[in-house]
Amino acid sequence: MKKIIVLVLIPLIALVTGGCDNDDEIVYVSDPPPQSPQGVFSVTGDGQVTIGWLGLWEDDIVEYVVGWNDALLGEYEEVGRVPADPRDTETNLYWFVDTDVDNGTTYFYSVWAVDEAGQVSRPSYEAVFDTPRPQGQVELYSRFASPVQAGFDLSQSAVVPWDATTADVFIDHIEIADGDSTLVVLYLNTANPATDIQDKGYTDDFDDVDWAPVEGWSDLQYYEVIPGHTYVIWTADYHYAKMRVSYVSRDTRLVAFEWAYQVADTTNELGNRELMPPPPESEVDPEHVTAEQVDRTSR
Repeated sequence: MKKIIVLVLIPLIALVTGGCDNDDEIVYVSDPPPQSPQGVFSVTGDGQVTIGWLGLWEDDIVEYVVGWNDALLGEYEEVGRVPADPRDTETNLYWFVDTDVDNGTTYFYSVWAVDEAGQVSRPSYEAVFDTPRPQGQVELYSRFASPVQAGFDLSQSAVVPWDATTADVFIDHIEIADGDSTLVVLYLNTANPATDIQDKGYTDDFDDVDWAPVEGWSDLQYYEVIPGHTYVIWTADYHYAKMRVSYVSRDTRLVAFEWAYQVADTTNELGNRELMPPPPESEVDPEHVTAEQVDRTSR
């Protein structure tokens, strides 16, 4: 059960005097509340959201409070606390993992700092929101090698025949004679004319592609399968997904992918281009791509 955050700012300003004589020096001793935590961001997971932030360098910070809300403005509920000591020495950041979330639901987060006197900072300034989504791994064969194992239904996390009506993507290949050998080239195809695809190129990590693009989709609706490349898919029913090639067997015509699928569709108020972390603050209110704004049947 999440608890309501009660924020109480306690000013500790003491007036010190040496007597009532007007010539006595008046000294104000001030212990202001902590500064707001900075650099707050989130990492989208499957059934979880990870919140990260920069720590404050004030000596008297004892802990950080992480809060959640279902809108940017309003009362935030406490989801957890993180001690100020120690911080993650590898990243020099603080981290909190919220597992009390549902895939496809958007959550807004903020972070507060608390000092030894119990004073609480103002909330962090970043507009951080996150929509957790399912992810997994899958192996697909070329439709010419195994037609029933060539398609993938992202919404059901299911391998389906390449020509199934529920398929979002499928694999096929061509064979090119190269002297005494044969070169096998595998392709990732969209299975519906209204589904779009884009190759984001080589990525070191699955989470390097964190936010679905607005433009740049392929008119051909297919790309060559290249190990380490991540492909973003915009499905015909307005969901975003990404698939990263982790392994290719040209002998067996098999491709292994890591995949993630955004359960929330792109017609809601946030656009839900989110595949990992939220956008920069400047992109919190973008020109959302909705069904009314884009005629996808023309492709």
